[in-house]
Amino acid sequence: MKKFTEHEAYTISEALDLYVEEMNKDILKLEGEGKRPIFTTTYFPDMVKDIKWKIKENTKKSKY
Repeated sequence: MKKFTEHEAYTISEALDLYVEEMNKDILKLEGEGKRPIFTTTYFPDMVKDIKWKIKENTKKSKY
């Protein structure tokens, strides 16, 4: 498996942060409407934390 470059890892990390933000907005909106979403606002940050760890482990280390 090829490793990510630092730029690729950064881009993926930023995309994951935006994903969490949007999912949490949706969850809060549903809760505001009196609905009970399957996921809570803590689920996605925890999931992304694990994904970011995997990204870090699979990113080429800078030579500088």
